[in-house]
Amino acid sequence: MTNIEEYIKKELSKGFSKKEIKETLLKAKWPEDEVNNALKDVDAEEYPQHKHPSPKVWVGVAITLIVILIVGGLLFKYGYYDEMIKEKCKNMPTWVKVYNCAYEHGLIKPVETDEKAVEEVKETGEEEV
Repeated sequence: MTNIEEYIKKELSKGFSKKEIKETLLKAKWPEDEVNNALKDVDAEEYPQHKHPSPKVWVGVAITLIVILIVGGLLFKYGYYDEMIKEKCKNMPTWVKVYNCAYEHGLIKPVETDEKAVEEVKETGEEEV
């Protein structure tokens, strides 16, 4: 086996293509006939080409992880956390404390008042609206 064949086998085992190896040898001033003959001699053996995952694969993996994190966060928030707060608030001794606990944890929204209606009641002096 010649040096050129050994070189070709070594480069093929590293994952370089035959085209790349041929271009390299020709740039190194090897005669084209000798390069072609060496490639034919080595051609009988199979060498795996190393393939790297494309960027599309990494984008898919990133999107999948983001979706998993979002779904996990939502499940925690609406499945576990809210139930934990409800249990905590439920065990308060008075309804005012239950209301305050639920309000602090965002389980209930503040009551919106109609400021215009409040002003009208104040002006008329009526006790009930």
